[in-house]
Amino acid sequence: MSIMSYNGGAVMAMKGKNCMAIAADRRFGIQAQMVTTDFQIFPMGDRLYIGLAGLATDVQAVAQCLKFRLNLYELKEGQQIKPYTLMSMVANLLYEKRFGPYYTEPFSKRKEKKGRDESQVLRVRNTYY
Repeated sequence: MSIMSYNGGAVMAMKGKNCMAIAADRRFGIQAQMVTTDFQIFPMGDRLYIGLAGLATDVQAVAQCLKFRLNLYELKEGQQIKPYTLMSMVANLLYEKRFGPYYTEPFSKRKEKKGRDESQVLRVRNTYY
């Protein structure tokens, strides 16, 4: 059995003409047993969200680490982060832990004011058991 299916989880995004939606299940449990409901979608800016599916402890660790790095970026640069820069930050975070990887699948979505939106997905490759 894969470690990614141990806690379960799914993140999905949809795009409309002038709208977008990102959704995730809030179930947290061990296989068929439900323990609690936790969040898997985290705000990373005014209109930027990241969804993390995977092992619950790794989801929490990645979200906290990203929020810390995001705050440092905004203090240093003086502007909000762009989706491409956020996913580069996520990729660097996951690469740092390549020998003891985080078991998460990040998904980023941003809605622009002009109706244009951006979405990016990162997959952790060759780390499933």
